[in-house]
Amino acid sequence: MRRSRLLVTPAVLGGFALGIYSVSLYATPPSPLDPRVTQSTIESTICHRDYLTKVAPSVDERLFRKGELLAQRAITPESAPLYALDFRVPVLLGGSPDAPENFDLIPWDGPGGERRKRRFTVFLNRCVCAGEIPLARARAALSGDWPRTYPNLWMLRCRNVSDAR
Repeated sequence: MRRSRLLVTPAVLGGFALGIYSVSLYATPPSPLDPRVTQSTIESTICHRDYLTKVAPSVDERLFRKGELLAQRAITPESAPLYALDFRVPVLLGGSPDAPENFDLIPWDGPGGERRKRRFTVFLNRCVCAGEIPLARARAALSGDWPRTYPNLWMLRCRNVSDAR
């Protein structure tokens, strides 16, 4: 009985590599956005009162992610309490609750710190859910240099939120 041998020639390897490369050209890049959240689904997603409790990662998962990021950035355990695990696109504005691309570390305090960002996020969520601004505008407002653009969050009104970055 004769066994056939699979011949791997440079042409076969090249074709295989080309196939993988062409598939990667059309692959969807990772996104920090949750595809379930769109302008037309906000009532059943981010504007629903139980949404955050349903989709937010557990405390254990968030601590694990924060630990990973602290280690990647060589931040000492003594400095860890100064940082918060942040969602680049907040879950309340349709950010993915579990995409690694959506996790970041930012300081708790300061003009662009997590405390102010959370307050601004809740404000923007209320504006979107009240129908005063579209979801895209809320995301755009938070994606730019929002600490400088909106220095006084206590005086801000929905109508004053711009989509300029």
